[in-house]
Amino acid sequence: MKKLLAIIISTIALCGCVGGKSNSGKTGQSGDITALSSVAMEATNVTATDEGVYYTDGGLLHFYDVNTGESVPVCNRAECTHSDETCTAYMPDVGTLLFTNRKGYIFFTDNSDIYKINYDGSERSKVYTRADGVFPYRQYLSDDENLYFIEGIVSKDGVMTHELVAVNINSGNRTTLYSSNEYLVIVSSYDDNIVMTVGGGYADSSRIISFSMKDGSVTELQPDGSWPFVIGDKLYTMSEDCKTMYCRDIATGEKTTVVENIPLDKQPRSCFPEYNFGDYILLHTSGAGEYIVNTANGSATKLKLHITAQYMKTVPKDYVDPTLISILNRVGDNLVVYIGDKEIPYYDVGPSGNTEEFYDMNGVFALISIQDFLNNNANYTVINAT
Repeated sequence: MKKLLAIIISTIALCGCVGGKSNSGKTGQSGDITALSSVAMEATNVTATDEGVYYTDGGLLHFYDVNTGESVPVCNRAECTHSDETCTAYMPDVGTLLFTNRKGYIFFTDNSDIYKINYDGSERSKVYTRADGVFPYRQYLSDDENLYFIEGIVSKDGVMTHELVAVNINSGNRTTLYSSNEYLVIVSSYDDNIVMTVGGGYADSSRIISFSMKDGSVTELQPDGSWPFVIGDKLYTMSEDCKTMYCRDIATGEKTTVVENIPLDKQPRSCFPEYNFGDYILLHTSGAGEYIVNTANGSATKLKLHITAQYMKTVPKDYVDPTLISILNRVGDNLVVYIGDKEIPYYDVGPSGNTEEFYDMNGVFALISIQDFLNNNANYTVINAT
């Protein structure tokens, strides 16, 4: 799972820019677009609200209540055994992306169709069916009426066009907002604007555009350094040696230096801001670890929390995995993190022709307080170890 997260994160970062064309038309929106969180762009089967964490495990959608510490299938049928497709909590783990909006819906996709379900597990329904020859991407935004995402459309002669689309969560109606013959990736939103990268180049040479939902206009955002990344209405970039982080306010154009002389163990191949919470930004580097940047005081410390093998049946308990934990979401003063994998046994006919025991891999998720995370204290409340 960690490898999958890294691939998706890298996909978000590796983007260039060339011109695109805007498709004017009614969006039906008054604004206030909400990024469902960077987690929704990176994780495959975890999302969160203020009350708890939704996740898929064992083919079922579960809810972990942060107040009670209990986890239950998201199903409103008292007589349900939660064992087959008749259960409203049923969904396959593979390919599922979970995210929520303020209307009280959980959305999920099997990389083809998009579905919604109420927080209590009732009224599960299909929102949108993708046409043949359409390729979905894994970044989603939402407001109270629409979902926003990118689709790749392949023509009969094999040419792909990338489109920013809005899909109404009630009617399923699809509106093309912006299109380009180059690769599009949603990276953020602020006010009535959706921020995207355009093109197929690398992030250290890319530029970023801001698409206005009010009038369909496009503004090119000029980064001040390498590896541009947008968090809200702030454009963050890194110096070429990855030791200095810059910030430019998109609205005012004001530029500031966030932190200098990040204490890198060695020179990384690349770096980019990966996740933010409060005054803190998690900086990812390729080859030199990850660093927690305090934007308030300009300091940076190295993340030292590694995933654990304690839930693996076939791995020695004293094995130390060099892979770092991943932030998946935030619930109040806690972060939802991926801390390792667990092995789920099943039985099938092996090469010998006899029934043998095999294992599926499922991620293990946990809560950690922001304070413990900042202090590198592995004080977890595990959500789904069993």
